[in-house]
Amino acid sequence: MSSLPTLCIAIAAALFIALSATMNALFLSSLGRTATEASILAVLSMAADVTKAVLPVVVVRAIVLRAWGQLAGASLMLGIVIALSLASGIGFAALTRGAATAARQADADVRSSAQLQLRDLDARLEQLPHGRTVGVLDVELARMMLDRHWTSSNSCVAVAGATVRQFCSEVLRLKSERAAANDRSALMMERSALSARLVGMSSSAGESDPQAAAVADVLGIDTLRLRRGLSVALAVTIELGSVILVLLLNGSALLRWRDPERPSEPSAVSLPHSKDVSQWHRRRSPARFTLNGSATDAR
Repeated sequence: MSSLPTLCIAIAAALFIALSATMNALFLSSLGRTATEASILAVLSMAADVTKAVLPVVVVRAIVLRAWGQLAGASLMLGIVIALSLASGIGFAALTRGAATAARQADADVRSSAQLQLRDLDARLEQLPHGRTVGVLDVELARMMLDRHWTSSNSCVAVAGATVRQFCSEVLRLKSERAAANDRSALMMERSALSARLVGMSSSAGESDPQAAAVADVLGIDTLRLRRGLSVALAVTIELGSVILVLLLNGSALLRWRDPERPSEPSAVSLPHSKDVSQWHRRRSPARFTLNGSATDAR
């Protein structure tokens, strides 16, 4: 395997292992009631993640070497730590997604409540009659109070005669119109403030989980079920990445592993291409040559 792909795989494996360890440690530490319990659970999670990163290599090595006892023990331990890590990862993903979803749901509830208030204000405005503004009516009432009938009737308290009665009726009508105009002005101000508040809200506040809603709409399934599936898929992806990338990183070494107790194969020795074969034998056996030489001298 070339150096660049190996480096990329090593970096990816380290990132996956670090992410898995961090996620699981954060989730398990949140289950502790005290700081000591949280620290113990965090260390336990990190130990499980380190074991999970090493055991796949041990399992493959045991298969290559046919060490069935080691394979059984390593496989059992690997299954336990993967189950623990996967459960912690799913819990972390669910908590994280749940917190984000709850925040968006709160924004959506606020927006929905504001829209409901806006519709209620529009309905109340429709019930009020359209008339002159408060300022115009105040001027009209001030003009009526300058009339002699206003003074003679003691501000329309003592109504005597048809003319005074008609005058006071007109004053009451103007006061009623002014009250309606005042209510309409207050409702319009409230509606303007509410509309500005709605404009300032995020347009995505309509969905608590936009991703799950969009994918569920495409697939035609329930949003809540898909939201759970996305949390599980995130945890499974991280766990598979931290295991498979370690195996890919050590793949070449795993293929070269052999039983260290197996004897090496004998290598063939090639005979020299010399015509003087007897001389070659004498060089191979110096002791025999010495004995033969001594025997010759003795003769």
